[in-house]
Amino acid sequence: MSSKASFILSNKGSEMLVFQGHIYQKLKKPDSEGKQIWRCRLNKKKEINCKVLAYTKGDLVLAVNSDHNHEQAKKSEIIMINAKNNNIKTCVKNDTHSIKKILDDEIAMAIKENNLSIDEAAEYAPKYKNTVKTLYKTRLANFVPKLPKNISEINFNGAYSSFTLTNYSERYLLFDTEDNERIICFASDKQLEILSLTKRWHVDGTFKAAPSLFYQLYMIHAWYLDEMHACVFVFLQNKYQSSYLRMLSLIKENSEKANFILNPSEIVIDFEVGAINAFKRSFPGIEIKGCHFHFTQAIWKNIQRHGLADSYVSNLEISQWLNLFKSLAFIPVERVVPILLEQHYFTAKT
Repeated sequence: MSSKASFILSNKGSEMLVFQGHIYQKLKKPDSEGKQIWRCRLNKKKEINCKVLAYTKGDLVLAVNSDHNHEQAKKSEIIMINAKNNNIKTCVKNDTHSIKKILDDEIAMAIKENNLSIDEAAEYAPKYKNTVKTLYKTRLANFVPKLPKNISEINFNGAYSSFTLTNYSERYLLFDTEDNERIICFASDKQLEILSLTKRWHVDGTFKAAPSLFYQLYMIHAWYLDEMHACVFVFLQNKYQSSYLRMLSLIKENSEKANFILNPSEIVIDFEVGAINAFKRSFPGIEIKGCHFHFTQAIWKNIQRHGLADSYVSNLEISQWLNLFKSLAFIPVERVVPILLEQHYFTAKT
């Protein structure tokens, strides 16, 4: 007499039969009549080597040829296998939320729907660190579109439309110039609000994190409520002053359209002249403050440029003297030369 069958997926995506508390794997392809043979999944497990076969046609179990020589799989194990390989992988293919959030939400749902205890679920629930790589591969293969070969192939009305929204389905793409000198900017309304409420911005461009089709990723951070907030992300094809001017003009224009007025009074920036000039022209009266990290970087580059790197490493007196230059940033401008005179910096030149 035939009975209803149920199916789940294995870690590799193969279909498995679940019947009367036991799990079976496909043995071979169905025959000409559509009958499928399944073998107990523990057939190759040492000390068990269960050879029981099940026969199905469609979703009906026609027969099982023998009794198993081991206990049934626990209900919680079957539920968690199904949650991981069916539900979670399906969500990863279609949901833009983080992998960890999807994993946590689906496990919680499986526990609730099947009335499992935390202890029962914990024994078989998939661990994030063990599954994250597989789930990201699943997402890349099924959800994330292939990388474009050139900038013109980036189409936010097509394959990349999901990137224009936040995880809460709110606008994220602030503007896209869609021209030969393409500039793409991302900032949510909440980020623009924070940016409009603060008077001190921190800006910097990074090259390593920029997509291969762009020269740099330019970021604007805001110091707000004693925390640093990343507010604007801009993809630029160069570091020309004209591009920075255009970028800032479009950020201001589109922020105003969203009812946010940007008016910083102070900016912390590196020593890139083009960017500094662009901010001065875009926000008249803004106070420019150099970034100390970039200042120390510039000192080290000059040490190398003037052939002092080896002496800096090997000679303690020289390294201590050169390191004093890093402290000049904390000296009032009008005191810098007097301090150097007091330290006999100009002795060799006079």
